[in-house]
Amino acid sequence: TLLSRLVYGASEDGTKLPRPTEHTFLLATNAWSNAAAKGLSSGIENAGDFAACEMDKLLLLLEAQKFEAGDGSIACYGAAVRTWASLGKSARAETLLEKIAQVSRGQPLDVIYFNAILDAWARELSSTTESDRARERLENMHEMLCKMEGPSPFNVEPDASSFNQVIRACSAPWTKSTTWSDALNRGRALDIANDAYSKMKAVSRPDAHTYVHMFRALSCLLPPAGTSDEVGLQRLQAYKTVFHSCCIDGQVTKTGMWTMKKGVGVEGFFDLLTEELNGTSPSLTRNQLERASEWELISLLPRE
Repeated sequence: TLLSRLVYGASEDGTKLPRPTEHTFLLATNAWSNAAAKGLSSGIENAGDFAACEMDKLLLLLEAQKFEAGDGSIACYGAAVRTWASLGKSARAETLLEKIAQVSRGQPLDVIYFNAILDAWARELSSTTESDRARERLENMHEMLCKMEGPSPFNVEPDASSFNQVIRACSAPWTKSTTWSDALNRGRALDIANDAYSKMKAVSRPDAHTYVHMFRALSCLLPPAGTSDEVGLQRLQAYKTVFHSCCIDGQVTKTGMWTMKKGVGVEGFFDLLTEELNGTSPSLTRNQLERASEWELISLLPRE
């Protein structure tokens, strides 16, 4: 290849060629990244894996050049992280992320590399049915989020997507499960969702996706309302707290209302609406609330 000839400093006719730079490698890495994406979108997984392996070979060649690692080198590793993560190979992506932390030497890192791995884990959890395995992966996600937030080798700050990936992953393994033999694992998943939500509120305003994910987490991870009257009240209170914040943040959407209604039931849904609308003008009866469209209800809800 042309890059190989640049590395070894000679053309086919023996003419001396200029040495490659970090950005030379980045151009080649991005080309293979695009090839992997094309293979993935075409449903040809082997093509994606082949392209990702070629990227790994380029990274070895890049290391051999002994460059003073700068933005170009970090971007090469980052492209490989995103490619492997997109292919669902999160373990390889995580290994490369650790390598980025080494070569960056404290430089600020792009959060997109971390979000790519969180997304890969979240997608993995959507097809996971084994409860203990799901909890183990959620612990991995929570640990990464905590590392991003606090002192760690990673100089990066989580963004809204980072928090949302963790919250949405918490309910994923249990969206279709009706058995409650794994209550401890569900309880831990809810703790992780609540912690990510609290951390997000401390640094930025949650968005509409956050609240949809939180309503789904409450629906899947809280004990069923029919367990006892006390459990039913606790479940309603949890929804009330999150729904109130959703209203205040101005992030109520049709999807959010539908998800909440599905989780809390019709009666609970209208109870929450009535309480949230209490004191607003005009005052609506239950019959009027039932006949109002979602957009009409959203327009009436209070917000900051």
